[in-house]
Amino acid sequence: SHIDEVWTLGMGRRRGVAALVGYLVLIVTLCMLYKPAPSRKHAKVSTIAPNGVNISRLHVTYENCIAGLPHNRSKKLQKLLWLHFPKCGTSLGTVVHGYLCQSDPTPHSKQRTGRRTASVCDYCELEQMNKQGTPYWDGKIRALLPTPEIRKYCDWNVAYAGGFFGHNPLRRNQHLRGKDDAGVLALFRDPRRRLASAWNHGKHTHHLGTSDAESRFPKSRVLLEKETPTLRDFARHKHVRGCQVKMLVGGQCGMYHNITAAVYEEALNRLHRLAFVGVTDAYNASVCLFHHMWGGTPQPHMFANARPARAHRVNWKPNKLPGGGLQVRPSAWTNLSLDDDPDDYRLFLAAQDLFIERLRKYGFLKPPYYTSLP
Repeated sequence: SHIDEVWTLGMGRRRGVAALVGYLVLIVTLCMLYKPAPSRKHAKVSTIAPNGVNISRLHVTYENCIAGLPHNRSKKLQKLLWLHFPKCGTSLGTVVHGYLCQSDPTPHSKQRTGRRTASVCDYCELEQMNKQGTPYWDGKIRALLPTPEIRKYCDWNVAYAGGFFGHNPLRRNQHLRGKDDAGVLALFRDPRRRLASAWNHGKHTHHLGTSDAESRFPKSRVLLEKETPTLRDFARHKHVRGCQVKMLVGGQCGMYHNITAAVYEEALNRLHRLAFVGVTDAYNASVCLFHHMWGGTPQPHMFANARPARAHRVNWKPNKLPGGGLQVRPSAWTNLSLDDDPDDYRLFLAAQDLFIERLRKYGFLKPPYYTSLP
């Protein structure tokens, strides 16, 4: 009948509306539950380590450092080696100098005859040159050392096992834990910050080339400059990325190195055998922690910045870079991805965890060195 047809049609429409409402509810629910994956291009930037410690809340000064050090500050390292990654903290050279050199001569009876001679210790004289005619110390380091208290005498109880100028990697056969092995100290840095600093420093890439011979010629440098017109191009260049990993396993920072899983594991293994691991962006805490661990007395100038970035200045104007591109503000590192230099970033996280573990051990994660307030 006509009534039955109308009823049937009405029921069909009701079912259609109900189905439509059901679909809409499902779509809304899925939208509410959906959380997009974090962008790989612009990863969220944080100074909070996975263990919950925020290194930006460290507040270490010379005054509270010296007040918290033990009375017995005798040096515990007999041999020292500085692993200096490019753009990771030239200022640490003042700590190295302070550990090796002193204001008064060591009694002659304590000089290690046959192991070291007076001529070997020319490096404590700031104006002395090495055999290549280069000053032992970077001019930025020498500028920080206090003139009235120049420590020109060697501490004959501590030997130095490396070079002072430049960025020399660990030897491939470097031993790190034996009685007579050098205590290696190094500052590690978030590679995004390191790369932005290197970009501003004329696309700084130490020992560029695929071999020692090639690095002596300018063609490699010119080629890299042309291939890196932007900061991201520079960060992802095969000669540039992985610098800290490469130098730990014996490679030069600017040489191409195929970083396999085995190579990375070797770098990680060496990281955990270093005598001291610091973090560039917690520099004051690194200086103080070193003296807590290995003795010696810190000095005020050791907490100064040897290379303050000009790009922080309000009236700063960027310069053109060789091969194309302009300098950037220091904050530009946040535009780099974790994937631009993944091996160095993984290594940095491991170094930061080790650093924080030692901060906790030596009482740095409490006042006056650390505040839990935002």
